[in-house]
Amino acid sequence: LTFSRQTSEERAPLFLHIITREAMKFLRASLPATIEIIDSVDVHTGAIFANATQIHQVIMNFCTNAAQALPPGGGTIEVRVEDVDISMKKQGVYSRLSPGPYVALSVHDTGHGMEEHIIQRIFDPFFTTKSPGEGTGMGLSVVHGIVASHGGAVKVESRPGHGSTFTAYFPRVEKGKVPEKSVAEPLPEGKESILFVDDEEGVRRFGEALLPRLGYRVTFCANGVEAVEKFETNPKAFDIIITDQIMPKMTGEEVASRVSRLRPGVPIILFTGFSDQISEERMEKSGITEIVMKPIIAVDFAKRLRMVLDR
Repeated sequence: LTFSRQTSEERAPLFLHIITREAMKFLRASLPATIEIIDSVDVHTGAIFANATQIHQVIMNFCTNAAQALPPGGGTIEVRVEDVDISMKKQGVYSRLSPGPYVALSVHDTGHGMEEHIIQRIFDPFFTTKSPGEGTGMGLSVVHGIVASHGGAVKVESRPGHGSTFTAYFPRVEKGKVPEKSVAEPLPEGKESILFVDDEEGVRRFGEALLPRLGYRVTFCANGVEAVEKFETNPKAFDIIITDQIMPKMTGEEVASRVSRLRPGVPIILFTGFSDQISEERMEKSGITEIVMKPIIAVDFAKRLRMVLDR
């Protein structure tokens, strides 16, 4: 449906490195320990104008394919995000891209690699090298459609026995410039006190850039243990808790349970990329008020936050 749909999806300026780091968290939890994931993500890259859910889909597809290309004994997947400037000279190498600033997402694996005739067909719908029942052959076709619809392109480099590298290029948004199609929407504001918990620096920076600007008072914590300790010192100091789910030492669900025991009824928003992990029964038991699926853009998050506080 994504591949064939011609309508425009909701897009906004976003940082590719934040969504990439979130996808890598999911991968670390789901892939075998024999697979090493190398984080080469530059957290200072510029923004792109994109649909967050579709970008997440591109990253997950690249990484899943990379994992499936590795031998049974394991191997290495390197994920890189970096700013790239394509000049007129380089345009021959990147024939589908106009000269200008881009943000590049690349995933390299140390798997079996591909022959040239396979590379030529890799984006064809329903073409797959997997065994029956293991794939539809639509994944990379969808990726190609998503990247192309964002004004970018995908480049594949591979040799038999030397692994593969898939790179997606997305036009970079220059500072202060947003495509004319986007209409600025006023974000709901507030004066409440927030305890914001996430182990990813990029996500904390997202919160730091957004929430104080909307009038909120925010205390940031890098892990669940630190957050619970701060809450214990003064449980009435915070109007709402916003916590990531997958964190070292203590999960977001555990944070919710601990703070709910200290102050029953305190609103808690849980960030997660795992859609089917927490049932309504578990939410109620741990005191979680609302689950927000990653990735999420600023306007949606601001609305959900205000909705929970008002409710």
